[in-house]
Amino acid sequence: MQKRNKLILISVIIVLIVVILDQITKHMIYLNMFPYEVRPIIDDLFSIVYAKNNGSAFSFLHSAPEWFRKPFFFIVPLAAMGLVFYLLKNAMKKGQENMLQIFAFSFVMAGALGNFINRLTYGFVIDFLQFKITPTYYWPSFNVADISITIGVGLLLVEMLSIEKKRKQENKKRKTAKKA
Repeated sequence: MQKRNKLILISVIIVLIVVILDQITKHMIYLNMFPYEVRPIIDDLFSIVYAKNNGSAFSFLHSAPEWFRKPFFFIVPLAAMGLVFYLLKNAMKKGQENMLQIFAFSFVMAGALGNFINRLTYGFVIDFLQFKITPTYYWPSFNVADISITIGVGLLLVEMLSIEKKRKQENKKRKTAKKA
């Protein structure tokens, strides 16, 4: 199997596993809990909730009028997934040296697709993981797709830091070579 085909297969496997896990977990919440029900798992720390998220990350735009939200949350995710697909395709052209980017874009694509499927299926995104940060503050509820996007963005940050470190090392070598 060619290297490029292996990279495509790895990417497809990441996307499939994340989307399937995301959809199964959200559907289990949908079938087994009432909206806004909370089930404590670890007292004063972690709960499973059934939160209907009509907005985006951290419920951004959740109270925007429906005439705006519906087209916005259809067009923007499609455009974002198109961009991520384009970046993923370009990363694959470069091959093995872009493995981290390929993983990152695959995780971002999977998360975006998982939440997009929810919007098409239910008209909202099901969030169900909730952490209590302080006695009065809860981290906004999230789901498997959100975790996947966060992993992807984290990998991209690692990649950028790695590239910056290499650039600084190359500049340092050039300066040393000029002095010699």
